[in-house]
Amino acid sequence: MTNQLSRPRRTRNAARTTAQILETAQTEFAKSGFSGARVDRIALDSGTNKALLFQRFDDKAGLYAAVLERVRQDASATRATFVARVTSTDKPRSSAQFHELVGRLVEVNIAFLVQHPEAAAILHWERASGWVAFRQAALDSIDEPGSALLALFEDAAEHGWIRSTPSPAVQLAMTFDVPHTHFASLSRNGSPVAQTAEWEFVSGFVADGLVEQGDAR
Repeated sequence: MTNQLSRPRRTRNAARTTAQILETAQTEFAKSGFSGARVDRIALDSGTNKALLFQRFDDKAGLYAAVLERVRQDASATRATFVARVTSTDKPRSSAQFHELVGRLVEVNIAFLVQHPEAAAILHWERASGWVAFRQAALDSIDEPGSALLALFEDAAEHGWIRSTPSPAVQLAMTFDVPHTHFASLSRNGSPVAQTAEWEFVSGFVADGLVEQGDAR
């Protein structure tokens, strides 16, 4: 009886400890990048020890991969909410409507970057390193919300709503990469990010660059 009661408690404690380790590691990797992050500091700040970290994640690379997966899941959840709304009620039927969709998608991506500054910082480090760890962790494959968004961009290409080059996949990536790069420069200069006018400018800039501005089709 005692063993049956204690097992769920141990499971809950283990899950809570893992979550604390990942949260602390995300802060450390955001601050210092993969190379500069210290496992002993992560263990100390999470209230655990290096032996437990290595038992759970094998090594520093395994811990970093788990943090990257955490970032990916947060981003995927954000895109999933947007996709559900678009595919159920707002699927575009003209270039003007697709222009509006692209603008809203960029604002969703901006909101993610503002609301998840540590994730944004980790992605800055990854970009600077050539996305090596990201690819090694097999996180460069497209997720379900990403596939749905890509289908929308491919449909727009078939209708002539977006430019013929680059590919729809690259144009979709630009809805995240452009604001990511822009807000990285603002952070470098110490400028505030959460400004509505700034969001509108960037979203309009990307939408105007990707969507053909001729007659709606």
